[in-house]
Amino acid sequence: MRTAAIINVVEARLLTLAEAARYCGRSPAQFKRDCPVPPIAFGKEHRYDRRALDAWIDRLAGAIHDAGDDFTERLE
Repeated sequence: MRTAAIINVVEARLLTLAEAARYCGRSPAQFKRDCPVPPIAFGKEHRYDRRALDAWIDRLAGAIHDAGDDFTERLE
């Protein structure tokens, strides 16, 4: 009997500038210029929250969020 290998993939929620830019399909310079989502302090470094980036991208695409989601209101 063969045993299938199980691959456990965990995607990081907090992204570096380069990772966030790549996630959004932009260069780091374009990302910093165009993205209104502020990075958050994570120790001595700054990271971009993938969920915040998704909310911003959803707004750009015209997606509707739950009425209780106040994060998108802060991006205006």
